[in-house]
Amino acid sequence: MNLSHDSLSFISLIEQCPTAVHTRDFLAKQLLSRGFLPLKEEESWVLAPGKGYFVHRGQSGLAAFRVGDGNPAETGVSIGVAHTDSPGLKVKILSQEKSNNLLRVGVEVYGSPILSTWFDRELSLAGQIVTLENGSIHIHPVDLKEPLGIIPNLAIHYNRDVNKGGFIIDPQNHLSVLMTLDKPEQNSLEEMLALRLGIEPGKIIDQDLFFYPLQKPSTLDGRLLISGRIDNLSGCHALLEGLTTTQPGAKTQMAFFFEAEEVGSLSLGGAHSSFLQDTVSRIVLSFGGGDEDIYRSRAGGFVISVDAAHALHPNFTDRHDPRYSPLLGGGPVIKLSAGAKYATSGYSATRFEQLCRTTNTPCQRYIIRSDLTSGSTVGPVTGALGGMETVDVGIPILAMHSARETCSLDDHNALIQVLRAFYAE
Repeated sequence: MNLSHDSLSFISLIEQCPTAVHTRDFLAKQLLSRGFLPLKEEESWVLAPGKGYFVHRGQSGLAAFRVGDGNPAETGVSIGVAHTDSPGLKVKILSQEKSNNLLRVGVEVYGSPILSTWFDRELSLAGQIVTLENGSIHIHPVDLKEPLGIIPNLAIHYNRDVNKGGFIIDPQNHLSVLMTLDKPEQNSLEEMLALRLGIEPGKIIDQDLFFYPLQKPSTLDGRLLISGRIDNLSGCHALLEGLTTTQPGAKTQMAFFFEAEEVGSLSLGGAHSSFLQDTVSRIVLSFGGGDEDIYRSRAGGFVISVDAAHALHPNFTDRHDPRYSPLLGGGPVIKLSAGAKYATSGYSATRFEQLCRTTNTPCQRYIIRSDLTSGSTVGPVTGALGGMETVDVGIPILAMHSARETCSLDDHNALIQVLRAFYAE
């Protein structure tokens, strides 16, 4: 089956973005190629109606927007939000030891991955390193793109009950990655990195590196996508396509790609920061507005928070509420929570359903079983800090936070159409 342009570009994003830093850089390159202009927060902004811009904050946060023809205080702003990070294993650079011809590298668990799915997979390294050259600090993105390590399972002969009672994983002792060294005289991961990157070992001062599974995305009959990091590269891609393929209008159209959602969003470019409020304020101020206009533009705004939702698992139907169990291929999902884990209200859900009707898109609803506790998204904090009505939506996926998740490409493409309609309002 031939894949659509949106499906192919989504898969391309996944393949090129092993870490949040790479996602930020990919988004920036795409925005630049589509006519959006880069800004810096430390510089003055001169903005023009109809023009698109983007700005970085933190390690992997990014905001993109197209200035509308109308006064934001009168029109409000249309905002989509997602996050650039996914659960994973971060390198603990000092937690390494050489054992015979192998290097054992400790990791720190980032977010809440399903740890068992990381065993027995070929792992590579990506992220960024910091060098000091002639007194200047330089940041270098890194993606080694080749198998470098593995976390081997314990053989069944040493754990006969593994298929009955499972295996309790101790992250400190059981998740160390085993690597080979390029040369016998090498003694550390830093030396291996320096050799691979062509940098003098002494110049590498620090790092933010993650192991990631090398297995590429694949499809089943062109309908289902199996890949890592669908949560939440699906949200990033949907917002990128929704924003950049919509024509300018009266409203200012915005997309925020927050960092650190999987670990609480309390970072420079996270949803708990002032990134969104500051960016909206600077847009209003650049056109001569004052504090009153800033408050009005946000009060009249609307936010769509895009993050993956749970699909009904056919092998575990008892874990779902039978009336709120989204299906793969059933369309985008509105997520609701009485405990405010999601930002959706009756009003915001209806707004999103109207957009779905406009695009002839089926829409589903998700509420977790009453005896379980759901996760959350950047939606509640974005709506609360920004003072804007917010709806939490996403595509349904299986095996959320696994090293290999599953989604329907039809759902993803449908969500992009809904977001295009949202930005075109």
